[in-house]
Amino acid sequence: MIRLARSKAGHDTGKVYYICKEDDNYYYLTDGYLKKIEHPKKKKKKHLQLITQIPQKVVDILSEDVQDENAQIRKALKAYQDR
Repeated sequence: MIRLARSKAGHDTGKVYYICKEDDNYYYLTDGYLKKIEHPKKKKKKHLQLITQIPQKVVDILSEDVQDENAQIRKALKAYQDR
Protein backbone atom coordinates (compact mmCIF):
# COMPACT_ATOMS: atom_id res chain seq x y z
CA MET A 1 0.00 0.00 0.00
CA ILE A 2 1.40 3.37 -1.03
CA ARG A 3 1.00 6.12 1.55
CA LEU A 4 2.06 9.74 1.65
CA ALA A 5 1.79 12.19 4.55
CA ARG A 6 2.21 15.91 5.16
CA SER A 7 3.93 17.13 8.31
CA LYS A 8 1.67 19.21 10.58
CA ALA A 9 4.24 20.09 13.25
CA GLY A 10 7.94 20.72 13.65
CA HIS A 11 10.56 22.46 11.56
CA ASP A 12 9.39 20.49 8.51
CA THR A 13 5.76 21.67 8.64
CA GLY A 14 4.08 21.26 5.26
CA LYS A 15 6.67 18.87 3.83
CA VAL A 16 5.38 15.74 2.06
CA TYR A 17 6.93 12.36 2.87
CA TYR A 18 6.58 8.76 1.76
CA ILE A 19 5.68 6.42 4.64
CA CYS A 20 8.02 3.43 4.50
CA LYS A 21 7.17 1.81 7.85
CA GLU A 22 4.83 2.18 10.80
CA ASP A 23 4.50 0.99 14.38
CA ASP A 24 2.00 1.75 17.16
CA ASN A 25 2.74 5.46 17.67
CA TYR A 26 5.17 6.38 14.90
CA TYR A 27 5.54 6.56 11.15
CA TYR A 28 8.96 6.20 9.54
CA LEU A 29 9.24 8.70 6.70
CA THR A 30 11.54 9.25 3.77
CA ASP A 31 11.89 11.99 1.18
CA GLY A 32 14.71 10.42 -0.82
CA TYR A 33 16.99 13.44 -0.22
CA LEU A 34 17.94 14.08 3.40
CA LYS A 35 15.94 11.24 4.90
CA LYS A 36 16.78 8.22 2.82
CA ILE A 37 15.05 4.86 2.99
CA GLU A 38 18.05 3.41 4.86
CA HIS A 39 17.64 5.95 7.71
CA PRO A 40 14.03 7.15 7.78
CA LYS A 41 12.69 9.99 9.92
CA LYS A 42 10.72 8.83 12.96
CA LYS A 43 7.67 11.05 13.56
CA LYS A 44 4.62 10.69 15.79
CA LYS A 45 1.38 9.87 14.01
CA LYS A 46 -0.42 12.84 15.56
CA HIS A 47 2.05 15.21 13.86
CA LEU A 48 1.17 14.00 10.36
CA GLN A 49 -1.78 14.37 8.03
CA LEU A 50 -2.22 11.34 5.78
CA ILE A 51 -2.81 12.09 2.10
CA THR A 52 -5.76 10.02 0.92
CA GLN A 53 -6.04 11.18 -2.71
CA ILE A 54 -2.82 10.05 -4.39
CA PRO A 55 -2.67 10.74 -8.16
CA GLN A 56 -2.36 7.69 -10.41
CA LYS A 57 0.91 9.04 -11.82
CA VAL A 58 2.49 8.89 -8.33
CA VAL A 59 1.14 5.38 -7.74
CA ASP A 60 2.62 4.25 -11.07
CA ILE A 61 6.04 5.70 -10.23
CA LEU A 62 6.12 4.05 -6.80
CA SER A 63 4.91 0.72 -8.23
CA GLU A 64 7.85 0.42 -10.65
CA ASP A 65 10.56 -2.10 -9.82
CA VAL A 66 13.83 -0.14 -9.62
CA GLN A 67 17.19 -0.49 -7.91
CA ASP A 68 17.49 3.05 -6.52
CA GLU A 69 14.46 3.43 -4.25
CA ASN A 70 15.53 6.90 -3.07
CA ALA A 71 15.51 8.23 -6.64
CA GLN A 72 12.11 6.63 -7.19
CA ILE A 73 10.72 8.31 -4.05
CA ARG A 74 12.20 11.69 -5.06
CA LYS A 75 10.59 11.37 -8.49
CA ALA A 76 7.20 10.41 -7.01
CA LEU A 77 7.17 13.24 -4.46
CA LYS A 78 8.13 15.73 -7.18
CA ALA A 79 5.28 14.43 -9.36
CA TYR A 80 2.88 14.83 -6.43
CA GLN A 81 3.95 18.42 -5.77
CA ASP A 82 3.84 19.34 -9.49
CA ARG A 83 0.27 18.06 -9.98
